[in-house]
Amino acid sequence: GCFALANICLLDGNNAIMVETAGGVEAVVAALRAHVGSAAVQKSGCRALANIADTGANEARMAACGAIEAIVATLHRHMGACSVVEVAFEALQNITYPESTAGRTRPRLRSTRRRRTRG
Repeated sequence: GCFALANICLLDGNNAIMVETAGGVEAVVAALRAHVGSAAVQKSGCRALANIADTGANEARMAACGAIEAIVATLHRHMGACSVVEVAFEALQNITYPESTAGRTRPRLRSTRRRRTRG
C-alpha cells in the first residue's frame, strides 16, 4: 500500500498528482492512523507523503486532511527508529516548506544514516 504509493510518486511527478487527486493523501493518513505500531507502515506512509508533497502537491489540502498530525504522531511513537524519524521529518519539511516559497529552493535534509563500507 503505502510503500507502492511512495515508489509510484517518486518515479513520476505526474503520478504523485494523480495519487493526490484520487484521495491518496487521505488513504495514507488513514493507514498511518490505523497502523500506529508498525514502523514499516509509518516509514512508508511518511515517505509517500514526502514524495507527494515534493512534487508541488496542495500543502493546504495535505494539512487539512490531518497529514501533519499523523506525521507528528509517528515521531512520538517511533522516536527510537532513526530511519522512521528521518523520513517523517522529510515529509514535514516537504509539506510545510513548499518549493515556491519566496522564490527560494527548499533546503535539503542531510541523511543521518551511516553508510556501510567494505573491508
